[in-house]
Amino acid sequence: LDASCEALEAELRPLNEWMADVAAVVDLTDLLRLRVNAPMEEWLDAILCAWVRDDVFLDPAGEGMTRKLSGLDVFRIGDVGGDEAVRRLGARLYERKPIASAALTGRLMEADTVAATLRCAEQPPRLKCGSSRGCMRMISRVDAYFFAMTGAAGGQNAGDLWCFYGANSVFAGGSVPLPAQTEQLPAPEGECAASMRVERDHEQMTMDLTNAYPKEACVESLQRTLLVLRGQRCVRVIDAIRFRQPQRIAFRLRLAGCPSVFSTAVRTAGLRLTWDEALSAQTRELPNGDTELLLTSAEALIHGLFTLMLEWD
Repeated sequence: LDASCEALEAELRPLNEWMADVAAVVDLTDLLRLRVNAPMEEWLDAILCAWVRDDVFLDPAGEGMTRKLSGLDVFRIGDVGGDEAVRRLGARLYERKPIASAALTGRLMEADTVAATLRCAEQPPRLKCGSSRGCMRMISRVDAYFFAMTGAAGGQNAGDLWCFYGANSVFAGGSVPLPAQTEQLPAPEGECAASMRVERDHEQMTMDLTNAYPKEACVESLQRTLLVLRGQRCVRVIDAIRFRQPQRIAFRLRLAGCPSVFSTAVRTAGLRLTWDEALSAQTRELPNGDTELLLTSAEALIHGLFTLMLEWD
């Protein structure tokens, strides 16, 4: 079980797979009254940071954002961990859509768990802001919006930007820089260090993306910062790039649905997106009906600082 706990922290996995393994370990330790080296607080934080609203979860390593995990599993993890917020979340998920426990241990205890969830009547709280272990998920809720930046999840998505309006996706994932028009590696060739700083009126999420790209991208350094300015009702995405030799850079944003696109701005879900004048915009419709916005530098450069601005009323 100790080895299983260590393996669960080795990488960011699809949420339903990770949750099933966590629930199995928690169930076994509870049934057998064992003490193991389980990072329970980090597991609880990861669950709360992943939850957006209703049945929607931030799942960068998985397929889609609608949950496949069991509310009963979430409830038991919160119950064993003594976390009332996670218990309430599990109860509400079960109430919205009952899904059987993923592991045999959970199904053995299902009757007792269902009875306990029915006694849990209060709504779960939503985190205002926070991060999971290693800043794999860094999140901020402001007004009706949920903003996030995620770590490298093995899907060419280090520093990926996410945005939801209520339970509806605004940025659909895959919104990353493309230095020298180059995609990220399947897995970074080194650490992508990340940090989150929380202040009274803003949050700052920062990630070093240098090791996420192959050598042919000629990246000497690339740092992405997501700055949530609550008082100003805006978000800034700041990318600082330095190449080993002159290259062009592009920034890809994958927008859900069909936003209103203008020459210097995009409007979607009550947000107004603008960008530096040094970037030219192109759009194309994706097979799933979403829209890809590609912002490309006009000239090759050695270094540059680029800002995307999101504002709302």
